[in-house]
Amino acid sequence: MRTIYQLIFAFLLLPHLSSIAQVTLSCDSVYAYPPEEIVLPDFFRSDTITLDEFSSATSLTLNLTSIALLPGDSLVVSNLADEVLFIITPETTPFLAVTQDTAIIFRFYGGNEGGNTAVEFHLACDFIPLNFSLLAGLDTVCPGSTVILNSALDTLFVDGDSIEIQLSNADGDFSNPQTLAEITFPANTLTLAIPSDLPAGTGYLLRILSDALDSSWNSLTTYTVPSSPETPVISGVSEFCGNAVSLLVADQFRVYFQWYLGGTPIENATDTTLNTSAPGVYAVSASGGCGLLFSEPFVLTLIEFPSIPILIADGDNQLCPGESLQLATSSDTSWNISWLANGNLLAETSDTLFITSPGTYSVSFENECGITQSELFSVTQPAIAQTPSITPSGTQTICEGTSVSLSVSEQPGIATEWLFNGNVVSSGTQFTASSEGIYTVRASGSCDTAVSDPVQIQITALPPLLEITPAGPTILCEGNSVILFADEIPGFSYVWRRNGEFIAADTTAVSANVSGNYTLV
Repeated sequence: MRTIYQLIFAFLLLPHLSSIAQVTLSCDSVYAYPPEEIVLPDFFRSDTITLDEFSSATSLTLNLTSIALLPGDSLVVSNLADEVLFIITPETTPFLAVTQDTAIIFRFYGGNEGGNTAVEFHLACDFIPLNFSLLAGLDTVCPGSTVILNSALDTLFVDGDSIEIQLSNADGDFSNPQTLAEITFPANTLTLAIPSDLPAGTGYLLRILSDALDSSWNSLTTYTVPSSPETPVISGVSEFCGNAVSLLVADQFRVYFQWYLGGTPIENATDTTLNTSAPGVYAVSASGGCGLLFSEPFVLTLIEFPSIPILIADGDNQLCPGESLQLATSSDTSWNISWLANGNLLAETSDTLFITSPGTYSVSFENECGITQSELFSVTQPAIAQTPSITPSGTQTICEGTSVSLSVSEQPGIATEWLFNGNVVSSGTQFTASSEGIYTVRASGSCDTAVSDPVQIQITALPPLLEITPAGPTILCEGNSVILFADEIPGFSYVWRRNGEFIAADTTAVSANVSGNYTLV
């Protein structure tokens, strides 16, 4: 066991004492905590106590409360210059703190003059490390760090001494300590590696174990291990429709968060959840006593609500049989396109639709945010011209100066034109033909034209005025007759009438023997 301090008791000759004796005692284990009590032997009531060999980094408190003083006794404490520091009597029980390079003389004076009274001293050699920390003033350490030990250890231990430095749990309990270092003096470096997996806490203690000490020495300083942040990871939807969304990070013990948008801190955004409706690049920092870590950038993209489609046709809204019509719309290619015909979904999903049938058409845009639909576009099929049929109101051979009515059926949406010998002469569904020739009807629509079969109208010339020539007098006696003659005109037939009554036909002469009015047709 190495002597750290020496208490030297010198017995000085007072007038009533006849001998001088000197006793040297050891004050061992001054590093022990709690302190050990040293029992001093009996000695005469007049003595001198000198304390020396102080370490430059230590202080010593002498506990004088257990000194047994009798009434009238006193213990005078002075320095080596014999300057009285204070006087201890039975009524006073002070603690005396002595520091570097100080020597103290204790002089005992007995109240029973002329007598030899033995006094039993119980002097506690109580070491108190004032402002002494094993980690050179640190009280906060971070996992995985390397810290410098207090250089005072070099003065407290001598060459050949070995120490073991142990760490308690966060509650200051050494039941299952961790050994952080084993050092043999002289030491090249006085450093301590803090375990990287050390949990956060505020009550850690360090202690030293050494054969140079009677027992372990626990540091009076408690150490705090702040939380070491982990790299935060942002979770949440990366696309949104303009409504508020929540971005999240996992909570960490005693870790503080700060959210950023575009690299700028967001005011009052220090929780694990951020509610936002602004697109951009987000990040979050996690800070604790032992570091600052940033998340990876998180891009929040605003998805725009689809615009209302505009439907464009490459022609009018009339669709003839066998033809097609192109409908088109311009759109964001990220939107889903749907075409509808008469309210029914079609298979086409491009921005162009070719149609061949009339109906009501529309197009819709859809994405994650909703659906919009264009105005309805109606496509109709014009009336189809049917082949007209001409119907004469009578014979197609008419006499000169007369006419015949021609007609066709009406077709809604169809224009009707009358052609005479290939030339348009009229429109409508009826026409009065009075000229000899070929008549046709042309029915025209938006999609086609139909022409009727021709109808030929013939005109017969009127016969010349016939003259009846009697062969004799026209006044006859009863029983007589007269021959009536007419000019023969080729191609004509003759009808003789008397007083309007038929009398003969197909002859140019008749015998008249009855009075009356004779005519020839």
